[in-house]
Amino acid sequence: MASSSNQGRGKGRGRNFSKEGKGRGRAEMWCYCRTTYMPMSYLYGNRIQGPITQLVISLRKEIHLTPYEDINWNKQRNNCCKDDFYYPHSFLQDALWDSLHYLTEPFLRYWPFSKLRDISLNRVVELMRYESEETRYMTIGCVEKSLQMMCWWAENPNGDEFKYHLARVPDYLWIAEDGMTMHSFGSQVWDCSLATQAILSSNMAEEYGDCLQKAHFYLRESQVRENPSGDFTKMCRQFTKGSWTFSDQDQGWTVSDCTAEALKCLLLLSQMPKEIAGEKADVVRLYEAVNVLLYMQHHEKVLVIADDYKTLFVVNGKWPRHAVLVPPVVDNQVALVEIY
Repeated sequence: MASSSNQGRGKGRGRNFSKEGKGRGRAEMWCYCRTTYMPMSYLYGNRIQGPITQLVISLRKEIHLTPYEDINWNKQRNNCCKDDFYYPHSFLQDALWDSLHYLTEPFLRYWPFSKLRDISLNRVVELMRYESEETRYMTIGCVEKSLQMMCWWAENPNGDEFKYHLARVPDYLWIAEDGMTMHSFGSQVWDCSLATQAILSSNMAEEYGDCLQKAHFYLRESQVRENPSGDFTKMCRQFTKGSWTFSDQDQGWTVSDCTAEALKCLLLLSQMPKEIAGEKADVVRLYEAVNVLLYMQHHEKVLVIADDYKTLFVVNGKWPRHAVLVPPVVDNQVALVEIY
């Protein structure tokens, strides 16, 4: 999902003006890597440590083969299971990791170097807060969710952020045959899209009218309708108005293949009678989905959907042939043929 996860929700008439966007490199860093290391850096930078309870002691015994107090953590820096050791480290790389700990870390504990860490940690908190708000406190996955909850608890156990995160924990819980489990944030859009296509390919769509109408409604309503709030490029995010996520609109992280499959379903269902498939999707929303897919497919030429001539001229003035105007749609079927 690395290239699939170009994110979010936003405002503005024309979309995706930036051909070489400010902060784009940060936004295109693999999302799971960035959002995992943010809370990890906060916890390490602030030396957060919880109370050593009997539960913690029990977990240490369960997880570690060697008694916890006997583990030499410095030696674990380059220790990796041979089955996971895909790319052996060079001597230079190992030396770099060691130097960061033995040479750089002591300096960062004292002024004025400690100010650099303070600035960095403040930025991390800013990014985590933005990420929490934009995903309705679901974050991008269960690992990031758990780490962020620890960070907000460390910030303020009675704070709003921690309480809001607690309210979204049930989204990750699943009752399976072997009891309560924790999974990802859900795969509703993905499952719904593939199940819908399976029904349509069976040539028995008439028998699934009620099911198709509900699936059609869910896919229409699950499409992301806004970009991330504010200056989202500064917050390492990209536009996603018109996209679909892996789960639902709340989570807010675009996935390219989910967008493609959901768009395909809407196009297929739009050619079926209303009595079977329900209301058709707004054609402008379909154009917005195409815009997202074209952006992900080729970063050097971005298609911008302009809602008016002013936006069309402004964008094409800066980046020729990057904008198209959404025409007034008289015949819905004609517009669908154009999208195909």
